[in-house]
Formats: sequence, structure tokens, C-alpha cells
Amino acid sequence: CLLVTATVIRSWAVLCLREKFGYSFIPRRNFQLVAHGIYRHHRNPLLLGYWLELSAFQWTVPVPIAARAMLIVCYGILCGWHAHADNNHLALASSAYADYMKRAGNAGLNLFFPETARLFDTDRAGFDRFAVYVFAGCVAGLLFAMAHGLLPALCAAGILAGLAGATGFWRLTTSQRQFSIGFSFFGAFGGTSAVVVAYMLYTGAFSMTLLNVSVAAVTIGHGIGRIGCLAHGCCSGTRRESYAPYCVTYRDPGQKVNLIFGVRESVTTPSVVVEAMGICLISSACITWLDHAAAIWCIGYGTLRCIVQSTRMKAGSDGLLSSIAMGLLAAGIVLAVKVPGDGGHAGNTGQDVGVSLQASYLVVAVAVSLIVAASMGLRMRSGAAAT
Repeated sequence: CLLVTATVIRSWAVLCLREKFGYSFIPRRNFQLVAHGIYRHHRNPLLLGYWLELSAFQWTVPVPIAARAMLIVCYGILCGWHAHADNNHLALASSAYADYMKRAGNAGLNLFFPETARLFDTDRAGFDRFAVYVFAGCVAGLLFAMAHGLLPALCAAGILAGLAGATGFWRLTTSQRQFSIGFSFFGAFGGTSAVVVAYMLYTGAFSMTLLNVSVAAVTIGHGIGRIGCLAHGCCSGTRRESYAPYCVTYRDPGQKVNLIFGVRESVTTPSVVVEAMGICLISSACITWLDHAAAIWCIGYGTLRCIVQSTRMKAGSDGLLSSIAMGLLAAGIVLAVKVPGDGGHAGNTGQDVGVSLQASYLVVAVAVSLIVAASMGLRMRSGAAAT
């Protein structure tokens, strides 16, 4: 059904374009805006058909439904990134399209729906784009966690602690003074981890199953929420003086990167796009191999963040975040190594002891990361106050 729909959409788009159809970014001399047919309702129907085709092929892959969903989200980010780049190239080559893009926009749903057919405008609805995606991510992660046996009360406590940790860690480490509130993923992860560890200590059950399900749920929320960072303009890449292929252009003066630098428009490297797609792929792997989710996420995201951090917009906490990412990578390697158990103890199998030791290593790694983060954050804050 999806393949048939995709074929119809792409064929309709080609018929509307006729001789104007082509695969080049650069429009021809007789460039004209096409606003009839399917283009009255969708700005990039060819990319929509491509996304539907990729989504259809996912149903042939023997992975859990949640993993398929995260792959479909990843493909959506990829198609949106391509649409953003395509629109920028057309705007550079054609003044007519540049004027049209100023009216229709080049971010969020405006990448796909023209101004005459907007389905949902978060600015008009009074919602912040970042909050919409973060809320959707929290709901998706919560549903996944409860579907795999986590107590609703534990999930709710984890979300509240994650929000508190995200804001607290941001206040502790930020060097920005023009914003009164902000969020940091590592703070959210630390808060959620503290709740899970406290629950295991209270119940006396160090369960790798609980840890793996919790990590997989966090990756789902993180992957969807990171799209909000892309729309909001936070966590953006390094600013550039001029546009380059596949860079991200922020044309809304209210987006965070423009507010930070006091400009109306910014061009940045696409580090947040790469990170969002990478998180979705890591999330899909965590869901597929749920018994090893903690190790997969620590190694995968630790490596991804170490790479992406060097291309992100510079902040005072770069060294701290890179150190935490390397700590996650080390913790993942420890978790990936099978700890030999001692089967001689009464009531414990070798596997039980190995699981307990692995869980203990993770608890120690999280505790050390929180202590290091707190100490470095206080040092940076005191240094900023002194200057």
C-alpha cells in the first residue's frame, strides 16, 4: 500500500513538472514556480514519495516495530535535510524562489507544506517547537518502557528527574547569560539514571533487564527530541560566513543560534542533523538487541558525541561534555565485556553474578560521571563569576 501510494505521488509530481523535472540542484534558465497539481498541497512530493518507499521497505526487515519506527524517523530527518538543502540551492539560483521561500519558510513542516496548505503551525498554535518534539519523545519513550514491564510510577519519576537534571545541569555548566532556562541531555540522563539506580538499591535487585529497557526508552525520547533542537536552533553546528552544500540555514531571528549571536540569519554545519540521525540508528539497534542496549548505547552515543562535539557551536562546557562522552564510551566497553561469574556461591549462578557485577560497574560509571560533571561545572561557574 505504501509503495503504491509513493509511486502515485512521485508520478503525479513528475507529470506536474513535465520538462522542468530534473535531478540537478541548479534550476534551468526558464525556471518557473510550479504551484498546481500536487504542488498546491506539498512542496517536495518527490521526497515524500521517496520517504514512503523507504518506510515501506522497513516492513520487510525482521526487527521490532519500535525499531522500524525509529528508522522511519531517521529517514524522515534525512529527507527533511535534503529538502532544506534543495530549497536553499533553488533560492540562491532564483530570486523568484527566494521570495517564495521567505513567504513559505524553510524549517519544520514548512519544508514540505506550502503556505497555502499548512497543516500545523506551532508558532500560531502558541507552542514552542522544541517543547512539541520533547513532549512527543517523552511520550514515545514512556509507552515503550511501560510496554516492556516498567512500572508507570518509576517511568513518571524518571521523566521528572530527567527534566530536573536537564535544567540543573544546564544552569551548572552554561556560560550564557541571556537565557533564563535551558536543557542538557547529559543532565536528563543523569537524573533518570539516579532514579533507576535508587529504585534498584531500594528493591535490592540489580537487573540488567531494567537498565537495558530504561536505556532503550531514553534513546527513543532523545532521538525524537533532538529534532526539536534542530527546529529550535540550539545545539547547532559551527557558524559559517557563507552557505555551503547541506549546511543548515536558520532564517528566523527568534531561533536560539540567532539570538545568541545577535543576528537575523545564521548558516551552520549540519552537526545536529547528523547527531539526530545517529541517535535514531542507535535507538533502533538498542531496541533490536534489547539485552545489550546499555552497552550499545554507551559505545554508540559516546563515539557519536565525541565526533559531533568538535563540530558543534562552541560553548563553555565543550571539554566537560567531551569528557562525559568518553566516559560513556569506556562504560560501554566495560558493559560489552562478559564478566565471568563465580558459580560456587549458594543461590547464585555464574550468570547472576556477572549481571550483578556489570550493573555495579554501570552504577559506578554513572556516579563518577555525575561527580566529575558537578565538580567541573562548579569550577567553570566560579571562573565565570570571577571574570
